[in-house]
Amino acid sequence: EIYTLSLHDALPISQAVYRTAYSPVPGSELVPMFISFTTELVDALCGAPFSVSAAERVGAEVVGARFTGPTSLRATVDALTPPLLAIADRAGVVDGSTKVTSLLAALCSGYAAATREWLFGQQEQVKQALLRAMSQARRELAASESRFREVFTRSAVGIAISDPSGE
Repeated sequence: EIYTLSLHDALPISQAVYRTAYSPVPGSELVPMFISFTTELVDALCGAPFSVSAAERVGAEVVGARFTGPTSLRATVDALTPPLLAIADRAGVVDGSTKVTSLLAALCSGYAAATREWLFGQQEQVKQALLRAMSQARRELAASESRFREVFTRSAVGIAISDPSGE
């Protein structure tokens, strides 16, 4: 085994990203989550054939964990770059820095795609809520108008409607 990711390695990464956004991920799950993310990237970096699909998945998982603050992506890339470059060097990965760059670019791509999908989902929820509110308002207006007509048609006394000036 070329490299084993330890708590010591993952802690700075998780701390750097954790400070960038509120996430519902409990603190006790944060470091194991980043160990998993980093392990996937290390496996992709050192694996043959080289593939960036794991990095795209990790980018999407970072969004899934709601690390979507203004600096979350930058913090993720900044925290991952040094250890990935060191691993590539230690493992003797051919074109290591190029592969690390490709992995990080794919991570960014996965992050952007997942953010886009999340935003579309949020927009759809807002749209559906607006449609429900409009439908409810129409139903309430129809019921109110019906009650108003009922008062006029069933009243035993005369009723008049006027504006504030008496007309």
